[in-house]
Amino acid sequence: MRPTFLTTAVLAAFASISTIANAQKITPPTTVPTEPKVDREELKKVMSYGLGFQKGEEFASFGFNSQDFDKATFIKAFLAALNQEDMDVDPAKYDQAMKMIDSIISNRELELAKKNQKAELAFMAKNAERKEVKTTASGLQYEILKKGTGKTYTPPAGSINGNDRATEFYIECTGTTLSGTEFIKTPKGEPIAFNLQVIHGFAEALKMMPIGSKWKIYVPAKLAFGLQRQGSKIEPNSMLTYEIELHDIKLRKPDPARGGQHPQHPIMPSRP
Repeated sequence: MRPTFLTTAVLAAFASISTIANAQKITPPTTVPTEPKVDREELKKVMSYGLGFQKGEEFASFGFNSQDFDKATFIKAFLAALNQEDMDVDPAKYDQAMKMIDSIISNRELELAKKNQKAELAFMAKNAERKEVKTTASGLQYEILKKGTGKTYTPPAGSINGNDRATEFYIECTGTTLSGTEFIKTPKGEPIAFNLQVIHGFAEALKMMPIGSKWKIYVPAKLAFGLQRQGSKIEPNSMLTYEIELHDIKLRKPDPARGGQHPQHPIMPSRP
């Protein structure tokens, strides 16, 4: 029988393996690695908590809260799906329920947006009266906590309409909402590179700050995420505050593997 391409390839592969084994004198392992000892119950608890927390954050990012769920029914359906059981609710009834909850959440988010806007206006008006606070033409407010003597941002040659992806700002920062909820904190003493593809108020501050300075900025919602909810902590129309310490400004070299384009990083906060 004439050998086919497949049989020829298989024979060649075995011949190659045999040659390599003889050349390198490969010997089979004499011991089998033992599986690390784990507490199975503790493992299940930690995994279950972690996955549950992740899903909770995901639902919260869509505007759900704990009062929207019948917890016993949720767990029952979750386990039913894992056990590959059939859905025990009429799909048409489920679709109708989702449309109704979508309307409820949308109205609730709109009320939150109104409340947050009112709180922002009151805060920004009072904050603007403080002598150490400056307000830019865009509405961004900032105060200088530590003066810097280094250079400030200069747009690189070739950037069009301020679309600069090449400059990186090495900073430490902490971000909070008006209520004090912290949503970002870089590791202390470890500056992280941010580029200008961030929310408008944050980018505006980076362009003004000298190296070595530390500022506190107050970003109105219109210069942040506006009506868009961001995760579980940043509600619609949230005014945001940041403490930013600028350590360095560098021009990142283009990446040849990306056709000369500058790498992009999914850094927080991102531009909406």
